[in-house]
Amino acid sequence: MYGNRAEKAVLVEEVLMCNDSALYTMMKDQYANYVIQKMLDVAEPNQRKLLIHKIRPHIPTLRKYTYGKHILAKMEKYMLKGGMGPPTGTASGLDLMGPLTVGPL
Repeated sequence: MYGNRAEKAVLVEEVLMCNDSALYTMMKDQYANYVIQKMLDVAEPNQRKLLIHKIRPHIPTLRKYTYGKHILAKMEKYMLKGGMGPPTGTASGLDLMGPLTVGPL
């Protein structure tokens, strides 16, 4: 994603405002999943937490899709790095369906 920090935040916010079915469709798509992965990279910390929160209910299904697995790997990276606690049910044997704490916005 090109643009300054504010422009990127606006784009991420647009996707966060979409209904869950649109996000789910993007996560399963062979090309749009890259957009979700990149959003995880460029999102502000609070936006990233909200994005992860919106993705979490879809984890069992995403595990079935090659493209979904890439998103789960990216999520795991940020959850471990961001102090959100280790995700689980991933390659590390943990369970991503555990509680998620979203800090103040």
